[in-house]
Amino acid sequence: MHELFRAKLIPPRPVSDQVLRPRLLQLLNSAKTAPLTLVSAPAGFGKTTLLVEWLAATLPPSTWLSLDETDNDLSVFLSYFVAAIESIFPKSCKATKDLLRAPQLPPPAHLARQLGNDITELPSDFILVLDDYHVIVNPDVLALMGALFQPLPAPLHLVLATRMDPSLPLARLRARGQLVEVREADLRFSREEAGTFLNQSLAADLSGETLALIQSRTEGWAAGLRLAALALRGQSDPSHYEWAFREHGESFVMDYLLDEVFARQPAQVQTFLLQTSLLDKFTPELCDAIIGAPEPDTSRKLIEQFKRANLFLVTLDEVNGWYRYHHLFRDLLAQRREREFDAASQAAWHLNASEWFAAHGFIVEAIQHSLEAGDPIRAAEIVEANTHRALNKSDHATLQRWLALLPSDLYMVRPRLLMTRLYTFDLRLGLPAMEDILDTLEKLIATDVEYKDAAEQDLIHGDILATRCWLYYWQGRFPESVEMGTRALEFIPSAHIYVRSTTLFYLGLAYQASGETAAALRILTAVEGDAAAQSPLVNARALNALCTIYWTSADLPHVKRTAQALYEIGSAHNDAHIQSWAQRNLGLLNYEWNQLEAATQHLALVAQQRFALIVRTAHEALVGLALTYQARDLTSEANETAAQLVEFDREKQYPDALAEAYSLQARLALAQGDVETAWREMPRADELSLGPMLWFEQPGVTEILIRLAHGSSQDIELALEKVKTLLKRAEAVHDKRRQIQLLAIQALALDALGKTPLALETLKRSVQLAEHGGFVRTYVDLGVKLAQLLEQVKECAPQYVQRILDAFPQSAPVSESRVKSAALIEPLTGREMQVLELLARRLSDKEIAAELVISMATAKTHVQHIFDKLGVNNRRAAVEKARALQILSPN
Repeated sequence: MHELFRAKLIPPRPVSDQVLRPRLLQLLNSAKTAPLTLVSAPAGFGKTTLLVEWLAATLPPSTWLSLDETDNDLSVFLSYFVAAIESIFPKSCKATKDLLRAPQLPPPAHLARQLGNDITELPSDFILVLDDYHVIVNPDVLALMGALFQPLPAPLHLVLATRMDPSLPLARLRARGQLVEVREADLRFSREEAGTFLNQSLAADLSGETLALIQSRTEGWAAGLRLAALALRGQSDPSHYEWAFREHGESFVMDYLLDEVFARQPAQVQTFLLQTSLLDKFTPELCDAIIGAPEPDTSRKLIEQFKRANLFLVTLDEVNGWYRYHHLFRDLLAQRREREFDAASQAAWHLNASEWFAAHGFIVEAIQHSLEAGDPIRAAEIVEANTHRALNKSDHATLQRWLALLPSDLYMVRPRLLMTRLYTFDLRLGLPAMEDILDTLEKLIATDVEYKDAAEQDLIHGDILATRCWLYYWQGRFPESVEMGTRALEFIPSAHIYVRSTTLFYLGLAYQASGETAAALRILTAVEGDAAAQSPLVNARALNALCTIYWTSADLPHVKRTAQALYEIGSAHNDAHIQSWAQRNLGLLNYEWNQLEAATQHLALVAQQRFALIVRTAHEALVGLALTYQARDLTSEANETAAQLVEFDREKQYPDALAEAYSLQARLALAQGDVETAWREMPRADELSLGPMLWFEQPGVTEILIRLAHGSSQDIELALEKVKTLLKRAEAVHDKRRQIQLLAIQALALDALGKTPLALETLKRSVQLAEHGGFVRTYVDLGVKLAQLLEQVKECAPQYVQRILDAFPQSAPVSESRVKSAALIEPLTGREMQVLELLARRLSDKEIAAELVISMATAKTHVQHIFDKLGVNNRRAAVEKARALQILSPN
């Protein structure tokens, strides 16, 4: 989440000379029951002052958010919106905050939906004021707000103070009586209100003629009245200014009165006002830094003087000493500053401001002031200096936001900045593009004088080596990945937690893929064993890597123990990402062990939070959840989950993952007996990567299964060739888990070609590799034909093979009917066998639905699938054909 400037969440301090305006307070009081209150008028009409006065007197809980141009970022805006709510309802909006911590924000509509759900759960109604809403122009933020009004959640009463009407459904709200409006005409001071204000401010009674004239020429404009009061203060003859009011309009009056007020200030005050007008918010210490104060407390004394004089100063945070000028006053001061000071002087002030903001952790402001000073190099240095602070929080979104402020041509002259940009990418960029950037980085360093410094060179060198370690792993260049990772750890400081932990993760995986599993376990368990001295992130990444290694080693008991330890770390630190890594591993493990209820629970939790998590973690959980639903014969839920996965990967713009999502849909069609759809949607994996085969859905494997089901001799021969290629790859990367699956598939292909003895020997190899880990679904998901082969190799591991056979539909023992059904175009599923038996008993569709507790439409679908697979077109023919094939008993 974005680091917050808390003063924005505090209503400005009420001005001392404000005039009570009961007619407006009465109008606003109706906002307590209306979803939206709109206070809309140009600058200087007293919108903020009115709302501060109203909130001070109102009863429902209320909160405040002052907006500015930096809030034109979806993450920033929503972080402040949630923080405002939390100021009155602590620990609320947890689900929305989880989304804000995601590496990539979900779409505005999804954020709005979750925010609305969180607000609906709040215990009472409340008022939220968004001041200066007109500064919001970002399309994503506007889309969020628009979606939040579909409809606005009941506990929230939103108040917008703005110079222009927002792009919200105002007409609809107005027609339904759900909108309270305070407009320019309402905000103009009446003659009586103007008189009260001026006489109160001046502690004197102006003549009726003078009051009428000022009120008429300012037209009740609050800012004009305040400037008039400042100009008239101390004048023995107020008529001195009457000519200006008589002869000129509003704009001239403002300029004239400002000149009068400004000219009356001492030179030191004038300079201070002009210098500090370049700040949208300030503290006395910040002002001292800008003006180069000759002695401490110079700025504090001047600010106190402004407060006493009501000189257009707005107190943002009394406790921490944050202030701003009234927007209109600041604009007028800025115009004068541009006229009276040269660019060099203003640049120096901006740089002073940048230094102060950077030193106090306000990075966006520091960057902006460096750019205002015309010094983009300094802005880049600020980003570079804070890169690892953001990375250590896995806050890639903040890094992207900083980089977006900088000119793009800086990357080719700032190696560290280019490295920062590379850290904000992930595998979606593509491996060749990442390697090109690394090559460019090394060329830049070789020619850059700045990197002759040994310490600086070590830092950037460590970053490059670390990134090459990650890159080479995915390219299948495992020995090189080991070399890069080992060297990188010599240069990466322990304070660079993110880079160091990620490098350890990939170094362990690269060792395993190189066949050095013992070395991988030694490195990663050393990290795990030193947990007290490590960051939770480092320890969690090591455990997550260990889970991956145990998967590829087919050591599922160790996967379970390691994932449970990982979950404990996530729970102890309330870290949703770490918990999701554990839940994904436990869910997929339970699926493999055919513990389907437990698998559903784990994977559904991750799937529900998918927009808040790392894309790959969420993707794998959705794959596993769809397969789990299919294994439970919940086909509708399986297909819906697969469709959600496609939508998710498409939104995240992750091409490789999206290809897997489409492959999963084809795999589900095959599992549901729809060979035609599976064939049509079959992934074509002609060019196989040399990298690891970690992911649950492998398009190359799914293609092989569909070709086997399609059943032509040409397809079976091609499937056998492809499975041999994949098996060699799995052996090359020492992936026993994938070897177990591919050997079983190879056995099916060999048997289909009449090479049954060789098929049985191949299947024995698979079972022997799988027995220790207790793999079950790997075999069951390959269909009932494999059950026949397993029955024939049972002697190699009797108890284990029987456990697998028991998991098949209609399992114990493997019935002759299921063996015979394998000769069909496509074997009948377990549910279809149940329906077939009910057809033999002459039950109607309605009776079948009642018997199996399914809908009649689902029953009809199963019946049609049976007809298609048996090659018949009516119930009697289906039963007769099934008996002829000995799928059903004669009676």
